Amino acid sequence: MKGLFVGVVALALLSFSGFGAAGKSEDVVEEYMKQGYELRKEFLHYTLVKDSHQVLVPFSKPSFNWEWVYMTGAPRVLGVGAWDFLPVQIPVALKPGVAAHWKGSCYEDITATLTANATSGTLEIEAKSKRSPVCTEFYDFGDREAGYLVQLTFSGKHTISIAQWHEYEFDDVTQNGMKVFLFPMNAAEVAASVLKTVQLFNPDNPNQVEDNVDFLGAKMQWAMQKRPAGRVDLTEEQLHPGDYLAIMRLDGLDPLIAWGTGGHTGHTAVVLRFPDGLHVCESTDTVGANSSWAYFPPPYGICCRPAGQWLDEAENAQFLVAILPLSEENRAQFDNDRAVAWYETVAGSPYGWNNFIFSFFDKLNGNLPVPATPDLMEQAFGIIEPRIPVDSKGSVYNMVIKGLNHRLNSDCDSLHCIYETIDPMGMQLLEVAAIPEQDHWLYESPQCDRKACFSMVCDVFVMRVYQEAGLDLPFQATEQTPLDTYRMNLFENDWFKRPTQCAQADPDLPYCQVLGAYTLTLNGFNSMAVYPDMNHACPAYAPVYQRTPYNC
Repeated sequence: MKGLFVGVVALALLSFSGFGAAGKSEDVVEEYMKQGYELRKEFLHYTLVKDSHQVLVPFSKPSFNWEWVYMTGAPRVLGVGAWDFLPVQIPVALKPGVAAHWKGSCYEDITATLTANATSGTLEIEAKSKRSPVCTEFYDFGDREAGYLVQLTFSGKHTISIAQWHEYEFDDVTQNGMKVFLFPMNAAEVAASVLKTVQLFNPDNPNQVEDNVDFLGAKMQWAMQKRPAGRVDLTEEQLHPGDYLAIMRLDGLDPLIAWGTGGHTGHTAVVLRFPDGLHVCESTDTVGANSSWAYFPPPYGICCRPAGQWLDEAENAQFLVAILPLSEENRAQFDNDRAVAWYETVAGSPYGWNNFIFSFFDKLNGNLPVPATPDLMEQAFGIIEPRIPVDSKGSVYNMVIKGLNHRLNSDCDSLHCIYETIDPMGMQLLEVAAIPEQDHWLYESPQCDRKACFSMVCDVFVMRVYQEAGLDLPFQATEQTPLDTYRMNLFENDWFKRPTQCAQADPDLPYCQVLGAYTLTLNGFNSMAVYPDMNHACPAYAPVYQRTPYNC
């Protein structure tokens, strides 16, 4: 799931860049300034303020004003945590001409009315009964196309002018209403939380590892313990075809996967035997092959490399790695020759960008980190869609629309087309996304050297290897997450069969951890019997991640 940075991180962070080009924005700004409006260039847009009237004008080209983020958020970094900026959805929908009421965190009584025509709109907001002289409320008023950030700092009436709708925005607001999201903090603290979040992923952050350990402790109640043992070398006789590699890297990406799925890993690989010896095989990718993000050397996609070489490179990349041997029964069933023969049919295929996000969405409600909602995700997808080139690996078309087309038997190239298909059905985007992925689906890709390829992320590839090698796994591999796979009752559970050096290095682990400065505890390891259609419809709310029902 190494594509998650460009996927989920982009969706979360870029979701607040939804103020698209509206023609000659600077000309609009100049006209308002002539009328005595004060100009502020904020994170996402120009804000022009005069008394209680604000005008939101998009930048000419969609962009972040990171200088605003840093100058606003840096003084407050110590007071907030990573990902704390996610807003709570208020259960109202603003449709033109219909007043909506709710109680906020700062104001006891808020009334909002949207006035709209085909080209622009106005939000009239009245905030009453302020709880404290110093409190504020910071909102995202959003729809499937855009978002409008507004901070309420004083009681009374506020007028927010939306200078120009996006292409399909007026129709969406008229039919579905504008959604209201309340941030749990003010604008400066949101900026600080965004900075904290970015630091989790920043390879130049000297405290990156420690920051991620703290994040996992705060969000998942996983208190990671330092591990003095370091690398544990195994002989070739102590490794076997079919051995499962559970992997965590404290780099923002894997912890985000862990937080989203409830597991303690973010990557997975498997051991296979080739004529020249044992290899570690995986589905992987990188973000910027020649940048500091590329912590692992090529090849990428579905590939194998000699086990010793892989371990050296994994050590350099600061991986935490545990090796989980198959149980004796499953090892006897595992046909290495069949696994290698199948691998050779998919070797070189691109990483599973097209469907990795779908293994995460099993339910309309129940899989997003609280307090994110399906409406917030629709807003995020819509905002990102025009901002990432359609032929990019991380585009909404590549990561979302192609998979939805499979589910809908459609041939859409835009979210607008998808909505035209599902709105008459009364379905939401994530409701369609929750339809189980099918292993036989193929995806066209510029990186695929055939007409179309299977799309497999790391753990899906490992499960497909197991299935092709003869293990009876009656489910869609593409519906599994890393947690799902290491939790299956497939592995050796006899502590006394561990190699001696593993038992000495980590006496409290039932498996062998071969790399890592922190102990890799695998919650629920080897605890669930396999059943048909396993993990096709499971909720995953942090921090408990309760399965309801158990055999979902």
